[in-house]
Amino acid sequence: MGIEYMDLLLDVLMFSGEVIVWNQTVILMILNL
Repeated sequence: MGIEYMDLLLDVLMFSGEVIVWNQTVILMILNL
């Protein structure tokens, strides 16, 4: 359970980080228009 849970947690953290970066990129693009 421990190892599988850590892998799942890492996947969620990586996905959350990508979403945050993507949102910041979109906001910057909108502000530049």
